[in-house]
Amino acid sequence: MKRTTWTILVIAVCLGRLVGTNAVAETAETEAGAELLLSEYESGEEAEVFSTASLDGAALYQSDQAAYWDGQAFSEPPTSPACAVCGAGDTPPPGFYTDQSVRIIARSSLRLTSVSNELVTLGAESGFVPVMNTAHLMPGLAAGYEGTIGRYLGRDTENRDHFVEFTYFGMNEWTASKPVTGSRIVDSGGIIVPPGATISFGTLFSMFPSEVRGFNRADLHTMDYRSELQNFELNARITPRGKADRLVLHSGGKWRRECNPGDYLSYVFGLRYLSLDEDFAFRSRGELVETGGSGTRVIPISGDYLIRTHNDLVGFQIGADYTFRRCKWSWGFRSKVGPFINLSDQISDVTTDAAGDPFTTLPNLNRHSRDIADEMAIIGDVGLMVTYKLRPNCLVRVSYDLLFVAGVALAPDQLDFNLSSPTTDNINRNGTLFGQGVSLGMEWLF
Repeated sequence: MKRTTWTILVIAVCLGRLVGTNAVAETAETEAGAELLLSEYESGEEAEVFSTASLDGAALYQSDQAAYWDGQAFSEPPTSPACAVCGAGDTPPPGFYTDQSVRIIARSSLRLTSVSNELVTLGAESGFVPVMNTAHLMPGLAAGYEGTIGRYLGRDTENRDHFVEFTYFGMNEWTASKPVTGSRIVDSGGIIVPPGATISFGTLFSMFPSEVRGFNRADLHTMDYRSELQNFELNARITPRGKADRLVLHSGGKWRRECNPGDYLSYVFGLRYLSLDEDFAFRSRGELVETGGSGTRVIPISGDYLIRTHNDLVGFQIGADYTFRRCKWSWGFRSKVGPFINLSDQISDVTTDAAGDPFTTLPNLNRHSRDIADEMAIIGDVGLMVTYKLRPNCLVRVSYDLLFVAGVALAPDQLDFNLSSPTTDNINRNGTLFGQGVSLGMEWLF
Protein backbone atom coordinates (compact mmCIF):
# COMPACT_ATOMS: atom_id res chain seq x y z
CA MET A 1 0.00 0.00 0.00
CA LYS A 2 2.80 2.45 0.91
CA ARG A 3 4.65 1.56 -2.32
CA THR A 4 1.55 2.28 -4.41
CA THR A 5 1.09 5.63 -2.67
CA TRP A 6 4.69 6.67 -3.26
CA THR A 7 4.42 5.65 -6.94
CA ILE A 8 1.34 7.84 -7.42
CA LEU A 9 3.04 10.82 -5.75
CA VAL A 10 6.15 10.50 -7.96
CA ILE A 11 4.01 10.35 -11.14
CA ALA A 12 2.01 13.40 -10.03
CA VAL A 13 5.15 15.44 -9.33
CA CYS A 14 6.64 14.52 -12.74
CA LEU A 15 3.43 15.46 -14.57
CA GLY A 16 3.24 18.75 -12.66
CA ARG A 17 6.78 19.68 -13.63
CA LEU A 18 6.17 18.73 -17.27
CA VAL A 19 2.98 20.80 -17.48
CA GLY A 20 4.69 23.76 -15.77
CA THR A 21 7.66 23.63 -18.16
CA ASN A 22 5.36 23.60 -21.22
CA ALA A 23 3.29 26.50 -19.86
CA VAL A 24 6.36 28.66 -19.28
CA ALA A 25 7.70 27.88 -22.74
CA GLU A 26 4.34 28.66 -24.35
CA THR A 27 4.05 31.92 -22.40
CA ALA A 28 7.54 33.03 -23.42
CA GLU A 29 6.75 32.22 -27.06
CA THR A 30 3.38 33.96 -27.33
CA GLU A 31 3.77 36.94 -25.05
CA ALA A 32 7.36 38.07 -25.61
CA GLY A 33 6.74 39.84 -28.94
CA ALA A 34 10.30 41.22 -29.07
CA GLU A 35 13.80 40.40 -30.23
CA LEU A 36 16.75 40.60 -27.84
CA LEU A 37 19.88 42.02 -29.42
CA LEU A 38 22.76 41.60 -26.97
CA SER A 39 25.77 41.89 -29.26
CA GLU A 40 26.77 45.36 -27.99
CA TYR A 41 25.80 44.93 -24.36
CA GLU A 42 29.28 43.81 -23.20
CA SER A 43 30.86 46.99 -24.69
CA GLY A 44 28.81 49.27 -22.45
CA GLU A 45 26.77 50.84 -25.27
CA GLU A 46 23.04 50.70 -25.87
CA ALA A 47 22.56 47.06 -26.70
CA GLU A 48 19.01 45.85 -26.45
CA VAL A 49 15.83 47.29 -27.89
CA PHE A 50 12.35 45.82 -27.60
CA SER A 51 10.78 46.51 -30.95
CA THR A 52 7.30 46.00 -29.55
CA ALA A 53 4.11 47.17 -31.15
CA SER A 54 3.05 48.48 -27.75
CA LEU A 55 4.39 48.37 -24.24
CA ASP A 56 1.03 46.98 -23.16
CA GLY A 57 1.62 43.87 -25.28
CA ALA A 58 5.09 43.09 -23.96
CA ALA A 59 5.71 40.12 -21.68
CA LEU A 60 6.09 42.30 -18.62
CA TYR A 61 5.66 40.71 -15.20
CA GLN A 62 5.44 42.77 -12.00
CA SER A 63 6.31 41.75 -8.45
CA ASP A 64 6.90 43.58 -5.20
CA GLN A 65 10.67 43.68 -5.69
CA ALA A 66 11.36 44.02 -9.45
CA ALA A 67 10.00 43.90 -12.97
CA TYR A 68 10.89 41.17 -15.45
CA TRP A 69 11.11 40.95 -19.19
CA ASP A 70 11.13 37.36 -20.42
CA GLY A 71 12.57 36.24 -17.10
CA GLN A 72 15.30 38.94 -16.88
CA ALA A 73 15.14 41.46 -14.04
CA PHE A 74 15.11 45.20 -14.74
CA SER A 75 17.35 47.43 -12.64
CA GLU A 76 14.20 49.58 -12.21
CA PRO A 77 10.67 49.19 -13.58
CA PRO A 78 10.37 51.15 -16.89
CA THR A 79 6.98 52.55 -16.02
CA SER A 80 7.62 56.28 -16.78
CA PRO A 81 4.62 57.91 -18.47
CA ALA A 82 6.70 59.31 -21.37
CA CYS A 83 9.95 58.96 -23.27
CA ALA A 84 12.85 59.24 -20.80
CA VAL A 85 14.92 61.23 -23.36
CA CYS A 86 12.53 63.88 -24.75
CA GLY A 87 9.59 63.60 -22.38
CA ALA A 88 7.09 62.95 -25.19
CA GLY A 89 6.72 59.82 -27.32
CA ASP A 90 3.18 58.52 -27.74
CA THR A 91 1.85 60.48 -24.76
CA PRO A 92 -1.12 62.84 -25.25
CA PRO A 93 -0.14 66.36 -26.33
CA PRO A 94 -0.45 69.30 -23.93
CA GLY A 95 -3.60 71.38 -23.77
CA PHE A 96 -2.00 74.54 -25.18
CA TYR A 97 1.10 75.51 -27.12
CA THR A 98 2.60 78.73 -28.45
CA ASP A 99 5.31 79.47 -31.00
CA GLN A 100 7.09 82.86 -30.96
CA SER A 101 9.51 83.68 -33.79
CA VAL A 102 11.41 86.38 -35.61
CA ARG A 103 10.79 86.14 -39.34
CA ILE A 104 13.13 87.84 -41.84
CA ILE A 105 11.85 88.12 -45.42
CA ALA A 106 13.71 89.29 -48.52
CA ARG A 107 11.48 90.75 -51.24
CA SER A 108 11.96 90.08 -54.92
CA SER A 109 12.86 92.94 -57.27
CA LEU A 110 10.11 95.07 -58.78
CA ARG A 111 8.83 94.96 -62.33
CA LEU A 112 10.79 97.27 -64.65
CA THR A 113 9.09 100.51 -65.61
CA SER A 114 11.16 103.37 -67.06
CA VAL A 115 10.85 106.59 -65.10
CA SER A 116 13.69 108.95 -66.03
CA ASN A 117 15.89 109.74 -69.05
CA GLU A 118 18.84 112.08 -69.43
CA LEU A 119 19.42 114.35 -72.39
CA VAL A 120 22.94 113.71 -73.69
CA THR A 121 24.69 115.76 -76.39
CA LEU A 122 27.55 114.36 -78.48
CA GLY A 123 28.83 116.94 -80.89
CA ALA A 124 25.93 118.04 -83.04
CA GLU A 125 23.82 115.06 -82.01
CA SER A 126 21.68 114.74 -78.92
CA GLY A 127 19.44 112.03 -77.52
CA PHE A 128 17.94 110.48 -74.41
CA VAL A 129 19.58 107.78 -72.32
CA PRO A 130 17.56 105.82 -69.70
CA VAL A 131 18.98 106.49 -66.25
CA MET A 132 16.31 105.29 -63.76
CA ASN A 133 13.57 102.65 -63.61
CA THR A 134 11.57 100.93 -60.87
CA ALA A 135 13.79 97.84 -60.99
CA HIS A 136 16.53 99.98 -59.44
CA LEU A 137 14.54 99.92 -56.20
CA MET A 138 15.86 97.05 -54.06
CA PRO A 139 13.51 96.41 -51.10
CA GLY A 140 16.01 94.04 -49.47
CA LEU A 141 15.41 92.43 -46.05
CA ALA A 142 12.73 93.22 -43.49
CA ALA A 143 12.45 91.63 -40.05
CA GLY A 144 9.05 90.92 -38.54
CA TYR A 145 7.25 88.97 -35.86
CA GLU A 146 5.49 85.59 -36.10
CA GLY A 147 3.38 84.02 -33.38
CA THR A 148 1.09 81.00 -33.07
CA ILE A 149 -1.13 79.86 -30.22
CA GLY A 150 -2.85 76.47 -30.38
CA ARG A 151 -5.37 74.43 -28.41
CA TYR A 152 -5.60 70.64 -28.26
CA LEU A 153 -9.13 69.38 -29.00
CA GLY A 154 -8.84 65.59 -28.76
CA ARG A 155 -7.96 62.34 -30.50
CA ASP A 156 -10.06 60.59 -33.16
CA THR A 157 -10.60 56.88 -33.83
CA GLU A 158 -7.61 56.79 -36.22
CA ASN A 159 -5.21 57.83 -33.44
CA ARG A 160 -4.83 61.39 -34.77
CA ASP A 161 -4.70 64.50 -32.60
CA HIS A 162 -6.82 67.53 -33.51
CA PHE A 163 -5.84 71.13 -32.82
CA VAL A 164 -7.14 74.62 -33.55
CA GLU A 165 -4.54 77.39 -33.88
CA PHE A 166 -4.29 81.09 -34.60
CA THR A 167 -1.23 82.43 -36.43
CA TYR A 168 -0.05 85.97 -37.07
CA PHE A 169 3.02 87.18 -38.88
CA GLY A 170 3.80 90.66 -40.07
CA MET A 171 5.35 93.98 -39.15
CA ASN A 172 7.62 93.40 -42.16
CA GLU A 173 8.21 96.78 -43.79
CA TRP A 174 10.40 97.21 -46.86
CA THR A 175 11.73 100.60 -47.92
CA ALA A 176 13.91 101.66 -50.83
CA SER A 177 15.03 104.90 -52.47
CA LYS A 178 16.80 105.78 -55.69
CA PRO A 179 18.05 109.29 -56.64
CA VAL A 180 19.60 110.38 -59.92
CA THR A 181 21.24 113.75 -60.62
CA GLY A 182 21.60 115.34 -64.04
CA SER A 183 23.91 117.96 -65.44
CA ARG A 184 23.18 121.44 -66.84
CA ILE A 185 22.64 122.67 -70.40
CA VAL A 186 22.82 126.30 -71.53
CA ASP A 187 20.57 127.36 -74.43
CA SER A 188 21.38 130.60 -76.22
CA GLY A 189 19.73 129.96 -79.54
CA GLY A 190 17.32 132.89 -79.30
CA ILE A 191 14.25 130.67 -79.72
CA ILE A 192 13.15 130.27 -76.11
CA VAL A 193 14.76 133.47 -74.84
CA PRO A 194 15.38 136.80 -76.57
CA PRO A 195 18.60 137.26 -78.57
CA GLY A 196 21.53 137.93 -76.33
CA ALA A 197 19.97 136.11 -73.39
CA THR A 198 20.66 132.57 -72.18
CA ILE A 199 18.74 129.98 -70.18
CA SER A 200 20.17 126.97 -68.39
CA PHE A 201 18.25 123.91 -67.25
CA GLY A 202 18.72 120.34 -66.05
CA THR A 203 19.16 117.35 -68.34
CA LEU A 204 16.66 115.01 -66.65
CA PHE A 205 13.37 114.23 -68.40
CA SER A 206 10.55 112.01 -67.25
CA MET A 207 8.34 109.68 -69.28
CA PHE A 208 5.69 112.39 -69.40
CA PRO A 209 5.54 114.35 -72.68
CA SER A 210 8.34 116.94 -72.87
CA GLU A 211 5.91 119.83 -72.67
CA VAL A 212 4.80 118.79 -69.17
CA ARG A 213 6.40 121.25 -66.77
CA GLY A 214 7.83 120.23 -63.42
CA PHE A 215 9.02 116.73 -64.39
CA ASN A 216 11.16 117.74 -67.40
CA ARG A 217 14.41 119.75 -67.59
CA ALA A 218 15.03 118.88 -63.92
CA ASP A 219 18.22 118.58 -61.92
CA LEU A 220 17.12 115.78 -59.56
CA HIS A 221 14.75 112.81 -59.88
CA THR A 222 14.07 110.51 -56.91
CA MET A 223 11.99 107.41 -56.26
CA ASP A 224 10.80 106.31 -52.80
CA TYR A 225 9.07 103.02 -52.06
CA ARG A 226 7.48 101.48 -48.97
CA SER A 227 5.65 98.15 -48.59
CA GLU A 228 4.11 96.58 -45.48
CA LEU A 229 2.78 93.05 -44.96
CA GLN A 230 0.36 91.67 -42.32
CA ASN A 231 -1.00 88.10 -42.18
CA PHE A 232 -3.67 86.42 -39.98
CA GLU A 233 -4.72 82.74 -40.02
CA LEU A 234 -7.22 80.55 -38.17
CA ASN A 235 -6.51 76.88 -38.92
CA ALA A 236 -7.47 73.38 -37.87
CA ARG A 237 -4.59 70.91 -37.67
CA ILE A 238 -4.68 67.09 -37.72
CA THR A 239 -1.48 65.37 -36.58
CA PRO A 240 -0.82 61.60 -36.15
CA ARG A 241 -0.12 60.52 -32.57
CA GLY A 242 3.44 59.32 -32.07
CA LYS A 243 4.21 55.64 -32.58
CA ALA A 244 4.12 53.33 -29.58
CA ASP A 245 7.15 53.72 -27.33
CA ARG A 246 9.89 51.09 -27.04
CA LEU A 247 12.15 49.77 -24.27
CA VAL A 248 15.91 50.28 -24.72
CA LEU A 249 18.53 48.42 -22.64
CA HIS A 250 21.47 50.65 -21.71
CA SER A 251 24.80 49.83 -20.07
CA GLY A 252 24.58 48.58 -16.51
CA GLY A 253 21.40 46.64 -17.25
CA LYS A 254 19.21 49.75 -17.15
CA TRP A 255 16.08 49.71 -19.26
CA ARG A 256 14.56 52.95 -20.46
CA ARG A 257 11.31 53.92 -22.15
CA GLU A 258 12.04 55.85 -25.38
CA CYS A 259 9.96 57.12 -28.28
CA ASN A 260 9.91 55.43 -31.66
CA PRO A 261 11.45 57.35 -34.61
CA GLY A 262 9.24 57.75 -37.66
CA ASP A 263 7.81 60.04 -40.31
CA TYR A 264 4.42 61.72 -40.02
CA LEU A 265 2.06 63.55 -42.38
CA SER A 266 -0.09 66.28 -40.84
CA TYR A 267 -2.90 68.25 -42.47
CA VAL A 268 -3.96 71.86 -41.98
CA PHE A 269 -6.89 73.86 -43.34
CA GLY A 270 -8.58 77.11 -42.44
CA LEU A 271 -9.15 80.80 -43.15
CA ARG A 272 -6.51 83.38 -44.00
CA TYR A 273 -6.36 87.16 -44.34
CA LEU A 274 -3.35 88.94 -45.83
CA SER A 275 -2.90 92.69 -46.11
CA LEU A 276 -0.35 94.36 -48.41
CA ASP A 277 -0.13 98.17 -48.38
CA GLU A 278 2.30 100.11 -50.55
CA ASP A 279 3.39 103.70 -51.24
CA PHE A 280 5.41 104.95 -54.20
CA ALA A 281 6.64 108.49 -54.89
CA PHE A 282 8.36 109.90 -57.97
CA ARG A 283 9.64 113.44 -57.35
CA SER A 284 11.32 115.97 -59.59
CA ARG A 285 13.20 119.11 -58.58
CA GLY A 286 15.17 121.69 -60.55
CA GLU A 287 15.77 125.30 -61.58
CA LEU A 288 15.55 127.22 -64.82
CA VAL A 289 18.06 130.10 -64.77
CA GLU A 290 17.45 132.86 -67.35
CA THR A 291 20.04 135.62 -67.80
CA GLY A 292 19.86 138.68 -70.03
CA GLY A 293 20.02 142.40 -70.16
CA SER A 294 17.46 142.72 -67.36
CA GLY A 295 19.45 140.51 -65.00
CA THR A 296 19.05 136.91 -63.82
CA ARG A 297 15.75 135.18 -63.19
CA VAL A 298 15.53 131.84 -61.37
CA ILE A 299 12.42 129.72 -61.99
CA PRO A 300 12.06 126.76 -59.54
CA ILE A 301 10.30 123.70 -60.91
CA SER A 302 8.90 120.68 -59.10
CA GLY A 303 6.69 117.68 -59.74
CA ASP A 304 5.28 114.97 -57.49
CA TYR A 305 3.71 111.68 -58.57
CA LEU A 306 2.33 109.86 -55.50
CA ILE A 307 0.71 106.39 -55.58
CA ARG A 308 -0.84 104.37 -52.78
CA THR A 309 -2.28 100.85 -53.09
CA HIS A 310 -4.15 98.58 -50.66
CA ASN A 311 -4.65 94.81 -51.00
CA ASP A 312 -6.92 92.85 -48.65
CA LEU A 313 -6.88 89.14 -49.50
CA VAL A 314 -9.44 86.84 -47.85
CA GLY A 315 -9.85 83.14 -48.56
CA PHE A 316 -9.56 79.46 -47.64
CA GLN A 317 -6.33 77.48 -47.61
CA ILE A 318 -5.21 73.89 -47.25
CA GLY A 319 -1.78 72.49 -46.53
CA ALA A 320 0.34 69.67 -45.16
CA ASP A 321 3.46 69.10 -43.04
CA TYR A 322 5.73 66.10 -43.60
CA THR A 323 7.97 65.58 -40.58
CA PHE A 324 10.71 63.12 -39.64
CA ARG A 325 10.88 62.68 -35.84
CA ARG A 326 14.01 61.41 -34.12
CA CYS A 327 13.29 61.84 -30.41
CA LYS A 328 14.71 65.30 -29.61
CA TRP A 329 15.26 66.19 -33.28
CA SER A 330 12.69 66.60 -36.02
CA TRP A 331 12.88 68.01 -39.53
CA GLY A 332 10.70 68.21 -42.60
CA PHE A 333 8.83 70.54 -44.92
CA ARG A 334 5.46 72.31 -44.89
CA SER A 335 3.26 73.93 -47.52
CA LYS A 336 -0.02 75.83 -47.81
CA VAL A 337 -1.95 77.16 -50.80
CA GLY A 338 -5.36 78.58 -51.51
CA PRO A 339 -7.53 80.84 -53.71
CA PHE A 340 -8.37 84.30 -52.39
CA ILE A 341 -10.50 87.33 -53.18
CA ASN A 342 -8.38 90.49 -53.40
CA LEU A 343 -10.23 93.65 -52.40
CA SER A 344 -7.76 96.16 -53.89
CA ASP A 345 -7.69 99.88 -54.55
CA GLN A 346 -5.23 102.49 -55.77
CA ILE A 347 -4.99 106.26 -55.40
CA SER A 348 -2.74 108.38 -57.62
CA ASP A 349 -1.99 112.10 -57.42
CA VAL A 350 0.09 114.11 -59.92
CA THR A 351 0.95 117.74 -59.16
CA THR A 352 3.43 120.16 -60.69
CA ASP A 353 4.61 123.66 -59.83
CA ALA A 354 6.64 125.46 -62.50
CA ALA A 355 4.98 128.82 -63.11
CA GLY A 356 6.93 130.89 -65.62
CA ASP A 357 8.49 127.94 -67.43
CA PRO A 358 9.18 129.34 -70.92
CA PHE A 359 9.44 125.93 -72.55
CA THR A 360 5.71 125.11 -72.41
CA THR A 361 2.31 126.73 -72.45
CA LEU A 362 0.60 123.87 -70.60
CA PRO A 363 -0.74 124.70 -67.15
CA ASN A 364 0.46 123.00 -63.99
CA LEU A 365 -0.88 119.48 -63.48
CA ASN A 366 -3.22 118.64 -60.64
CA ARG A 367 -4.55 115.19 -61.39
CA HIS A 368 -6.26 112.75 -59.01
CA SER A 369 -7.37 109.20 -59.86
CA ARG A 370 -8.78 106.34 -57.84
CA ASP A 371 -10.06 102.84 -58.57
CA ILE A 372 -11.42 99.88 -56.59
CA ALA A 373 -11.51 96.28 -57.85
CA ASP A 374 -12.28 92.75 -56.62
CA GLU A 375 -10.28 90.01 -58.34
CA MET A 376 -9.00 86.51 -57.71
CA ALA A 377 -5.53 85.99 -56.21
CA ILE A 378 -3.37 83.09 -55.00
CA ILE A 379 -1.23 82.72 -51.87
CA GLY A 380 1.26 79.89 -51.42
CA ASP A 381 3.79 79.00 -48.70
CA VAL A 382 6.60 76.44 -48.71
CA GLY A 383 9.10 75.92 -45.89
CA LEU A 384 11.87 73.67 -44.61
CA MET A 385 12.12 73.35 -40.82
CA VAL A 386 14.35 71.84 -38.13
CA THR A 387 13.30 71.50 -34.48
CA TYR A 388 15.28 70.55 -31.39
CA LYS A 389 13.70 69.83 -28.01
CA LEU A 390 15.56 71.62 -25.21
CA ARG A 391 13.14 70.45 -22.53
CA PRO A 392 9.99 68.31 -22.58
CA ASN A 393 7.93 71.53 -22.88
CA CYS A 394 10.35 73.78 -24.81
CA LEU A 395 11.58 73.53 -28.41
CA VAL A 396 13.77 75.72 -30.61
CA ARG A 397 12.90 75.96 -34.30
CA VAL A 398 14.72 77.19 -37.43
CA SER A 399 13.06 77.32 -40.84
CA TYR A 400 13.61 78.55 -44.38
CA ASP A 401 10.40 79.88 -45.93
CA LEU A 402 9.12 80.92 -49.35
CA LEU A 403 6.06 83.15 -49.81
CA PHE A 404 4.25 83.65 -53.14
CA VAL A 405 1.35 86.06 -53.69
CA ALA A 406 -0.03 86.53 -57.21
CA GLY A 407 -2.76 88.91 -58.35
CA VAL A 408 -2.02 92.00 -56.24
CA ALA A 409 -1.84 95.72 -57.03
CA LEU A 410 1.72 96.93 -56.43
CA ALA A 411 2.23 100.68 -56.23
CA PRO A 412 5.05 101.00 -58.85
CA ASP A 413 2.93 99.03 -61.34
CA GLN A 414 0.34 101.83 -61.31
CA LEU A 415 2.66 104.34 -63.01
CA ASP A 416 0.90 105.87 -66.02
CA PHE A 417 2.53 108.74 -67.92
CA ASN A 418 -0.28 109.03 -70.46
CA LEU A 419 -2.20 112.26 -69.84
CA SER A 420 -5.25 110.94 -71.70
CA SER A 421 -5.71 107.88 -69.44
CA PRO A 422 -9.02 107.74 -67.52
CA THR A 423 -9.00 108.72 -63.88
CA THR A 424 -11.24 105.75 -62.94
CA ASP A 425 -11.15 102.04 -63.78
CA ASN A 426 -7.39 102.29 -64.01
CA ILE A 427 -5.75 99.75 -61.69
CA ASN A 428 -3.12 97.13 -62.49
CA ARG A 429 -3.76 93.95 -60.47
CA ASN A 430 -1.21 91.68 -62.16
CA GLY A 431 1.54 92.17 -59.62
CA THR A 432 3.40 89.32 -57.93
CA LEU A 433 5.10 89.32 -54.55
CA PHE A 434 7.79 86.72 -53.95
CA GLY A 435 9.60 86.55 -50.64
CA GLN A 436 12.11 84.23 -49.05
CA GLY A 437 13.76 84.22 -45.68
CA VAL A 438 14.42 82.50 -42.38
CA SER A 439 12.58 82.19 -39.08
CA LEU A 440 14.09 81.58 -35.66
CA GLY A 441 11.87 80.96 -32.68
CA MET A 442 10.85 78.87 -29.70
CA GLU A 443 7.78 76.77 -28.94
CA TRP A 444 6.38 76.25 -25.45
CA LEU A 445 3.94 73.50 -24.43
CA PHE A 446 1.72 73.94 -21.40
